[in-house]
Amino acid sequence: MTTAASVIHIYNGSVMPGGTDGDLVTETAVGGNRILLELNRGAESNVVPLAARATTAACYLVQIASDNGKILLSIDSVHWVKAIFLLTVGTNNSLFYIKSIAEQDEDYGDTVWSLKVDYYAPV
Repeated sequence: MTTAASVIHIYNGSVMPGGTDGDLVTETAVGGNRILLELNRGAESNVVPLAARATTAACYLVQIASDNGKILLSIDSVHWVKAIFLLTVGTNNSLFYIKSIAEQDEDYGDTVWSLKVDYYAPV
């Protein structure tokens, strides 16, 4: 069995295009660094910049998708969709953006959703 030479990680915080900065987003919902979106009923959340970065070698055809219709993603922070494609993600930041929508009758409280990342990695 061959082990992939690279994996994709997501970073938030201060992320700059082409940089290697940011805080690694954890895979667990308990503790660690999560992506936080502030919502008000009947409104959109703040826009949060995120970065995708490969650990060792470039990955190709990277798809990042939300697991529900409430999370929207964008490459340019103008056009919003449920899934984005990045042709190549290298060892420097590839920026994208995330926001959410809250209906007027939404319940308040912490809700955990996830992003799904699929990619081809070199072997």
